[in-house]
Amino acid sequence: MITRTAAGTRVAPGASRAPQAVVERIRDLVEVSADSDVSLEDVLAVLRTLWTERGPAATPQPEKPT
Repeated sequence: MITRTAAGTRVAPGASRAPQAVVERIRDLVEVSADSDVSLEDVLAVLRTLWTERGPAATPQPEKPT
């Protein structure tokens, strides 16, 4: 179920905290992968490899309580 707030924002259960640009590109990735018969596992393997190649800075660390 998707609802709209007063500002017209679409809200869905389990909505992502990712920026809209990231969500849009992931949707494109899903579409291209499905059209090319690439499995979710293969897509995730490539994503993990590329993410890891960027180094530790690519993975945000949780903030410590102050």
